[in-house]
Amino acid sequence: MAGQIRLRVSKRGPRGAIQPEDRFRIDGAIEANENLSASMAQVESARGQAVAAAGATAGDRVATGRDRSVTEAAALIASDAAETAAALASVIGTPIGNPLGWQFSRESVRLGWDQAGALEEIPAGQAQGGYSRAGQYLGVLLNKERRNYAANPNMLGAAVGTLAGGAASPPFPTGWTTPTRNSGVSIDVTPITVLGRPGLRLRFYSAAALVSTTVDAIEFAARGAVGAAMGQNWCVSFWYRLVAGSLPAGVTFRSRMLSRNGSGGAVNNANQLQTLDGSWRPAEQAVAMGAAVADVTGGFQISWVAGVQPDFTIEVFAPELFQGVRPTLPALPPIASLGPYTRQQDQVTVPASVLGGYLGRSRGAVFATLTSYYPVAGAAAADWSGIISVGDGTASNLIGLAINPGFTSVEARLISSGVANTVAACALTAPPDGSPFKVGLSWGDGLIQVFARGVASAQVPLTVALPTITQAMIGRLASLFGFDGSLSNLDLRPAPVWGADGAALTT
Repeated sequence: MAGQIRLRVSKRGPRGAIQPEDRFRIDGAIEANENLSASMAQVESARGQAVAAAGATAGDRVATGRDRSVTEAAALIASDAAETAAALASVIGTPIGNPLGWQFSRESVRLGWDQAGALEEIPAGQAQGGYSRAGQYLGVLLNKERRNYAANPNMLGAAVGTLAGGAASPPFPTGWTTPTRNSGVSIDVTPITVLGRPGLRLRFYSAAALVSTTVDAIEFAARGAVGAAMGQNWCVSFWYRLVAGSLPAGVTFRSRMLSRNGSGGAVNNANQLQTLDGSWRPAEQAVAMGAAVADVTGGFQISWVAGVQPDFTIEVFAPELFQGVRPTLPALPPIASLGPYTRQQDQVTVPASVLGGYLGRSRGAVFATLTSYYPVAGAAAADWSGIISVGDGTASNLIGLAINPGFTSVEARLISSGVANTVAACALTAPPDGSPFKVGLSWGDGLIQVFARGVASAQVPLTVALPTITQAMIGRLASLFGFDGSLSNLDLRPAPVWGADGAALTT
């Protein structure tokens, strides 16, 4: 048997009809995955319809962001089970062994960028081989659980209309609030669609030079509706751009976070300047909650100065209010649904039947290539991420890799009978935000060693018993730490790789 399982990014051709090698890959995924047996008849029928439609013209094609047949008939291949297998196969490429029995689960809908830069909705339980917004293929997308506390991320209830100067009533989306309004500023509201999702176009203007400097504040959840506690990190996030006019001198566009005590008094009242121009940008602001915090909300504001007569238009979409510090793909509910909404964690598990002889109790190695993003500025507490763990499937017995928030340290974590130990660590030069990086872990012969970006830690003697290895969990340390980003390459090896050889596998 060959000495590794390799999860490899597939270099795919242009979108269009399924090529023979693609057909072989999808067929192999369907036939090899034991979990697909109940769906075989349905998938085979759909494939036949796809073949019949293979001659469709380019005008009939629908871009899906995954390089498979893009006619409506071919889309019928995408039963949830078949789509999951095809997505995993697209990054596995031609593996040694048969990792197509890997199990994927997620108990909610999620979003992912497609190759054209739009957000597509991925059904529950379906893996996503995804792209950056710029169209770069990233691998299998993995995200931690995230709850978006925004009352109405899809802006339901918004209508075309005008809020006259000082008014705080609809046509804003249901659940959004305008706690302060400038009496001299009117706001025209227009619901729009942005990158496939609901959005708002907002025109701010006045009939005369402003006298008042009261800010126009728009918040995504009612004050008192979202509980918070001291020491938590909370983040507000949304996408925005300028589409007409310009900000008058001295006027600023800002994200805002407000936390209050039980009596309604402000504990943290923070805002953060955002660049406003014609490009779509994500606004992300994190705040560590202070003492006596009871609730939190967030949104954006226009800070005015006297003497100006504004007339400019912005667009916003994908509002989020969440506990955490790391930006990810937006956690938005299905388009027709209100919030709050919880996007469940992506979970990829390699069961014992697939691991086979590749990993044993006492010897092995794991090397991975990943892409992730730095935490939002303003966070105080650590937000470690789990990269991979192997063990008995619980949080009580595992060995795995975790990376710190600033991507400057990778640690080997060994948990035996519920007792946690940091058994080895490797400092690394942090990669550029959003850039791929490689890490690795080897163990055996009573030693353990960590690798990161071409650097090896010292070999550390193991003084704690290794767990029984019955499965591998990708993108997480069991239930302890998840991972926000993507996985494009994974090697599981039956024997350790030491020193310079291991470091070379992470360059």
